[in-house]
Amino acid sequence: MKQPAFRKPFLSVAILLLIATLANAQIGRRFSSEKKTVTDPVTGVHLTFLTSTPAGDHRLYHTHRQWTFGRKWTIFRSNRAPGETLTVNEETGDIVHIT
Repeated sequence: MKQPAFRKPFLSVAILLLIATLANAQIGRRFSSEKKTVTDPVTGVHLTFLTSTPAGDHRLYHTHRQWTFGRKWTIFRSNRAPGETLTVNEETGDIVHIT
């Protein structure tokens, strides 16, 4: 059966939109490490901060796990990439955009 003529332009537009979306995606984008360790002046305990920029970092949801298998990466949301998810390596401090 012959395909209706109106479908061909639609498919072309859909493919172009998909390509444009993928080209604009920031998945894999890396941000500079912000990891820093400080010593609490009262207790002497070493505190490690994985993020330190005031970018509105927060966890995904209070019932969701925040770590990947092996607990090397912590998953979080941030205004660095609004509406997206990032992860930070707990050893190196590397921050990577993952969605």
